[in-house]
Amino acid sequence: MKKKIQMIVILIALVAVGIGLYIDESKKLQLQVDEDKNISLLIEVGAKEELLLPWLDDMEGIYYFFLPSFINSKQVYFDNQLELRLGENREVIQKDYFEWEEGECFQLEIMNKVYNLVFIQSANIPAVFIKTDSGSIGYINESKDNEETGNIDVIVANGNIEYSGNLEKISGHGNSTWKDYHKKPYSFKLKNANALCGMDKGKKWNLLAGWREGNKMTNKIVMDMANAMNLSYSPDAAWVDLYLNGEYTGNYLLSESISVGSGRVEIHDLEKENEAANPYIEAASTFEEEDKKGYMIENVTSVTGGYLIEKDYMPYYEIEKAGFITQSGYAFSVKEPKYIANEQVSYIKNYIQNIENMLNNKDSNYEKYVDLDSFTKKFLIDEISLNFDANMTSMFFYKEKDDDLLYAGPIWDYDTSMGNAKADWYEGKWIDYECSILNVTRSKKEELNWYSLLYEDDTFYKTMIENYKEILPYIEFLIEEGIDQNADIIRKSVSMDTIRWKNSADGLVGGHYLTFDNNVRYLKYFLANRINYLNKKWNVPGKEMSIPSNGKVHEVRFCVDEEIVAIKDIEDGKSIEEMPYLDNEKYECWYLLNSGGAYGEEYSDLLPIYEDITLYAE
Repeated sequence: MKKKIQMIVILIALVAVGIGLYIDESKKLQLQVDEDKNISLLIEVGAKEELLLPWLDDMEGIYYFFLPSFINSKQVYFDNQLELRLGENREVIQKDYFEWEEGECFQLEIMNKVYNLVFIQSANIPAVFIKTDSGSIGYINESKDNEETGNIDVIVANGNIEYSGNLEKISGHGNSTWKDYHKKPYSFKLKNANALCGMDKGKKWNLLAGWREGNKMTNKIVMDMANAMNLSYSPDAAWVDLYLNGEYTGNYLLSESISVGSGRVEIHDLEKENEAANPYIEAASTFEEEDKKGYMIENVTSVTGGYLIEKDYMPYYEIEKAGFITQSGYAFSVKEPKYIANEQVSYIKNYIQNIENMLNNKDSNYEKYVDLDSFTKKFLIDEISLNFDANMTSMFFYKEKDDDLLYAGPIWDYDTSMGNAKADWYEGKWIDYECSILNVTRSKKEELNWYSLLYEDDTFYKTMIENYKEILPYIEFLIEEGIDQNADIIRKSVSMDTIRWKNSADGLVGGHYLTFDNNVRYLKYFLANRINYLNKKWNVPGKEMSIPSNGKVHEVRFCVDEEIVAIKDIEDGKSIEEMPYLDNEKYECWYLLNSGGAYGEEYSDLLPIYEDITLYAE
């Protein structure tokens, strides 16, 4: 980001150690200074006060204050005990505030300590302020198993406090997204169920970091698509700016959790039933056999449901407390009930095994046990998005009490869909918009084969095509208008997020391009080509979708051993038709760098050129 430098020098004479500020309710932003000369901003929102800490870009020596959308004042107030000097003449200012301008760099001097200070503000989206009781997020970030209590404030863009209350807990969330990246995803549980950001009431919520999403909207787009398709219990989500203990943590996707309960998966709460019959259930011991595991619980009254289960990746299954493995070797984790008895695990295992047997044997009676509507819609979501996790993990199913049908969903975890996978993963097939989840595999042994078996069934296929025809106009709207509308909503927030995380050791690995807007263009490019392909494959009439060029020409440089060996001019939106010679005995391929300066991914001609790039022989 280019910063206009305004040389404004502010000299603050501290008249006492540990200055206390007088709070005037008419003032929205107040600069505070502690006894160690550390600065912070106190924000007044109605009767609430939120504290903002600056983030230091230690490479540029700049302190950033990332302001939430609801700030409507340009004036930053000082305590009237402080002496303020501005400008080259260093004249004493007789007022007790200065006005900030976005992107301008102020020089703030406190005794002998100088701060280069920049203010950046978000727009359009709510702010979530979470304070842990310890005052630090460090303990939670140490391990996904760690949790803390605290409180939360949700303030929407117009400044209204939508929710303020206690947190029963906040903890880490996710698997690879948790362990591989510095920007962490989180889960939290409210003390009482409440609606947040226009979503259904609930206690359990997730904060998704979107680290892999250069466009910051892949998960949201897929969730919206599932809801437009009326796939039952699909989670809703809203973008927010997250502040943890006063520190801006970035642009996050606040989403409804995948859990059983009102406003979530509304099936019989078998967990609550088990807890009522077993007062000391949390102290129950676990058991583990070769093909199932769970808890040693007595007094079980129901076994037919409800169950929320996940087809899981074996390394993830192995760390779960409850689940089972089918005869084909497919691992399922039982998500709810959390404390599940032996006979309950046996019931749901045998139930799933019966479905697996019928599908493997092409027994048409499977329709008595598989809900066709939800299965075809879930398949379409995975196939349209070319979901990297399809058939492997994050694949949920639920069964209601005294109901023979198994339902597919809710959907979850689509950050590596819509061409968001790395170009060099599995020979680039996961960004090839003419591939299918039916034949792009990672591990035959691990991947559930149900989609492939169902796809061959006429009833399933016809139902799927009808559901595709119904959702097609919505997807066309996304390509033509919806994606750009979403980009406009979050652009300011993403700009703050990019600054906040640009110096992370693992780099901004999300997306194939260095800028937000080019990653958004690629999302439209991928989805347009994907729909064109599927329309042809399934013989469904639809618009011919395209993403026009912006008319620019981009410079592509090829570098070998730190020496530029070729330069090509490529029209915007086109791929490189002819690559320079590369000694394959010495080099593997041409690589792109990510914004962290590390080799990001292998170049693929499936990626259109949307910006100037340098490719490195490696």
